[in-house]
Amino acid sequence: MLNNFFRKPRETGLAEAMLAGIKKSHMVIRLDLSGKILEANEVAAESAGVKLADVLGQNYAQFMRPKDVAAKEFQRIAETVRAGGSVQKIAPALNNAGEEVWYDLTYSPLDTRDGTREILVVAHDITEMHLRRRDNRSQVDAIRRSMGVIEFDLQGNILDANDHFLEAVGYSIDEVRGHHHRIFVRPKEAATSEYKEFWNKLSQGSSSTGRVERIGKNGEPIWLRATYETLSDPEGRPFKVVKYAFDITADANMQADATHQIEAIQKVQAVIEFAPDGTIIRANDIFCNVLGYRENEIAGKHHRIFVQENHANSTEYRDFWAKLRDGHEQDGNFVRVGKNGNNVYIRASYSPIRDASGRVAKVVKFAIDTTSFEIATRTLSNGLGQLASGDLSARIANDLGEFDSIRTSFNEAVERLNSVVQSTNEVSLQLNREADAVAEATDNLARRTERQAATLEESAASLEDLTSVVHAANKRASEARVLAESARTDTDRSNEVVQNAMSAMADIAEFSRKISSITSLIDDISFQTNLLALNAGVEAARAGDAGRGFAVVASEVRALAQRSSDAAKEIATLISSSTEQVDRGVNLVNQAGDSLSTIRGKVQEIHAGVETISGMTEEQSQGISGLNVAIGDLDRVTQQNAAMAEETNAAIQALGQGISQLRGEFEFFRTEGPDVRKPRLRSVS
Repeated sequence: MLNNFFRKPRETGLAEAMLAGIKKSHMVIRLDLSGKILEANEVAAESAGVKLADVLGQNYAQFMRPKDVAAKEFQRIAETVRAGGSVQKIAPALNNAGEEVWYDLTYSPLDTRDGTREILVVAHDITEMHLRRRDNRSQVDAIRRSMGVIEFDLQGNILDANDHFLEAVGYSIDEVRGHHHRIFVRPKEAATSEYKEFWNKLSQGSSSTGRVERIGKNGEPIWLRATYETLSDPEGRPFKVVKYAFDITADANMQADATHQIEAIQKVQAVIEFAPDGTIIRANDIFCNVLGYRENEIAGKHHRIFVQENHANSTEYRDFWAKLRDGHEQDGNFVRVGKNGNNVYIRASYSPIRDASGRVAKVVKFAIDTTSFEIATRTLSNGLGQLASGDLSARIANDLGEFDSIRTSFNEAVERLNSVVQSTNEVSLQLNREADAVAEATDNLARRTERQAATLEESAASLEDLTSVVHAANKRASEARVLAESARTDTDRSNEVVQNAMSAMADIAEFSRKISSITSLIDDISFQTNLLALNAGVEAARAGDAGRGFAVVASEVRALAQRSSDAAKEIATLISSSTEQVDRGVNLVNQAGDSLSTIRGKVQEIHAGVETISGMTEEQSQGISGLNVAIGDLDRVTQQNAAMAEETNAAIQALGQGISQLRGEFEFFRTEGPDVRKPRLRSVS
């Protein structure tokens, strides 16, 4: 009986009452030193999940875990009790279902009246509390393994910190324990009333969560995602503060870097954000200024307000947004419509932005306004097109803004080309007039020579009967032959000069064709365009990846400018050569005139000789026969002179035709000048 457990009979009533109270709430078991269950209450049987009758006589070890049995845990308890000691511990036992039940156990020695020592086990089932505490402890351990944890008293003095936190701030535990939290903040912040209020609220039981900046041992800033929790006892009294933190310094710096880059882009580029379906979320001032809107006028509307209606209804436009929703970036040159209805030319990149799950959350468009460049390119192209058609009166009148130096250079180049072509045309006109004068002179010489031949033929007929003055007539005839020979030589020289003139005029024609071919290259660009393109390339290089597309265009413009410069130089060379050839032709024509003058002088001498012969025939009729022969020879020479004059006339006419052809080639150019027959100045827009 349990009432026999107590050694003082006078206390039996009190002991039984106490034991009865204990047995109602606690498990009570009486064991011998071998572990055999001698007695147990209903609480013990119920906790084990068996009937009370099934417990009595069983060995206590059958309710222990196998590993505790193997560790001879009960034998150590029995030895302690045998020696008169008590054992108190928290340990599990197994119920009938094999489940662990946790108890707060006390093993005490119990001496019976016959002097036998037994073991009295008093236990309380704490399974629920133990498992809850174990769960909490496991969670805390898990937190300490994955997060930085530091503990403070209510005044902010450091009590403890785990390795994660110490690694983040660069301190050892000995360097921080006992110091105040302010060693992790900037002195200026620690001196503020907000910082004092922060710890005051924590000491009163509040908590705080957020991203905070702290200072490490090396003085460098550290960014933490932290939670300050004030721990309270069961009565709600705060007793310490625990801080749980993740080191997010790398993420914070990366975010700051990305934010600053985006801010830099926002300052120089047009930026607009869309929902995946194309609805406008927001736009920066640069974008709004380019399109002429205010942000509140476009927010919530669809992107289609920036495109022509027929394009917005096209399959191409629908596919464009479908690709963006699928995460495919779109970039290139685009034409958009501003608020005023005018076309706006942009170089843009549409970039799908994904959320943490990989879905496209929005689309961000970065754009550069290329309208000025597009207008300048088209205007210059139109001007070059007019040059290609030979219109040297073309000028660019519209201001091209930042590219206006191109307009100035273009107009100056065309003005110089117009002046060169006009001067060359005037020289060809003068040359044509001179050639006409030479042709007329040679034609008159031919006619006079023919008349002279007819006169000599008549003289020969009238002198057939003359036989006198033979010696004098022979002498004069000899002189006449010498003069005739000299005239023939001069005529040959005139023919050679004319041939040379024809060759020079042919060269002029050839050079004029080359000038016509080369002028088609002048429509590309001028030297000043090259300088501007070089400057544009430098500015694009400074802009980095955002200006890469503009750098490509600038390079192409620079190449065109170089070709224009080369063509201009070649034109200058050819024009110079043409001028030399024209001068050469003029000199040759002058030589032909001199030669023809000599011929006329010789013919006059011949005529004088004939007059002398005629006078002598009147005195020496008998010598006329010999003179008749001489006159026949003179007649043949005169006929040859007439033939040479005809050849000279033909050469001069060929020269005139060459000059006319040269003028025809220059008529391809429509120049600006005082001539009212020339086209009036036209502007290129």
